[in-house]
Amino acid sequence: MSKKIILLVSMLAISGLLIGCNSDSNVESSTSETTIAASSEVASSTQSTSSKATSKTETTTSKATSATQSTTKNSKKDNSKSENKTKTKNSNSEKSESSVLSKNETSAFELMPTQFIFSSGVGNWRTVLNIDKDGSFTGEFSDSDMGIGGEDYPNGTTYICNFNGKFSTPKKIDEYMYSMKLTSMVVENNEGDTYYDNGVKYVYSKPNGMDNASDFKIYFPGIKISDLPKQVVAWCPIGTSEAETLPYYVIYNEVGQSAFIGIVN
Repeated sequence: MSKKIILLVSMLAISGLLIGCNSDSNVESSTSETTIAASSEVASSTQSTSSKATSKTETTTSKATSATQSTTKNSKKDNSKSENKTKTKNSNSEKSESSVLSKNETSAFELMPTQFIFSSGVGNWRTVLNIDKDGSFTGEFSDSDMGIGGEDYPNGTTYICNFNGKFSTPKKIDEYMYSMKLTSMVVENNEGDTYYDNGVKYVYSKPNGMDNASDFKIYFPGIKISDLPKQVVAWCPIGTSEAETLPYYVIYNEVGQSAFIGIVN
């Protein structure tokens, strides 16, 4: 009996030990599971934080890229404005240069004598041009013929014409040559009208030398005679063709082929 009791106590003790071990095992298992769960939560939290950080980084990068693109566009606009301003300045500069050239071209009249004469060199006929610095002019043609007279005009007949007009701004061709056009001209009297004064019969005529006028050339002293049209030399004073260079100014009516001579006093 005593042995049975001892054996029973021993079995109970062993059973208690086994229960204790199982309990510790369960605690450890629970602890392990808790640790794993915590680790999982930490990992999940880390992933979430990482994802949010990545999202913020992407958003920031996108904003930075957008800002960079906007800055680039603004830079291009500024460059475009700068280029436009430069073009405008260049355009204004070109206009200014064109204006200066135009002013220089008008100086041809300032260098020339104010009076030019178209005449054959013999006889009594001639056409006189008086030219202002702006190209405006007055003109007078006269041709006296003392052999044509009558009772009312014993002193002969004189053909006259008064006119006025304007030349365009001379354009420089080279050092000795300019071109210009007749922009306007008005004949002040009717051709064929007559009147008598001091025994002379006056008959209004054409503006000799300025009829059929449109294009003109201006020749400065120093140009070679060989470079002049033959018609110019033909109207020049005797001896001009023998010279090497032109000694005076000439305004040449290219259509009418008449040459007006200007001599500096």
